[in-house]
Amino acid sequence: MKKSWGNGYATEITKALLIHAFENVKLKEVHAVTHPDNIASQNVLKKAGLKFIGMDKYYEKDVKVFLKVF
Repeated sequence: MKKSWGNGYATEITKALLIHAFENVKLKEVHAVTHPDNIASQNVLKKAGLKFIGMDKYYEKDVKVFLKVF
């Protein structure tokens, strides 16, 4: 919902999911992909500590790939 945009909800949820992934599920790394034009989602990932690692293809679409390692 647009009225919720810009309030930090997506960043907080992303951070909580990363904590769960690393502490409870015991993942060693998490990858995330976004459409190259989706700057808002890329900013959420960066604020949550993921690093841009390059471009790739996902379901035959160009995507930006982000990574966080525990």
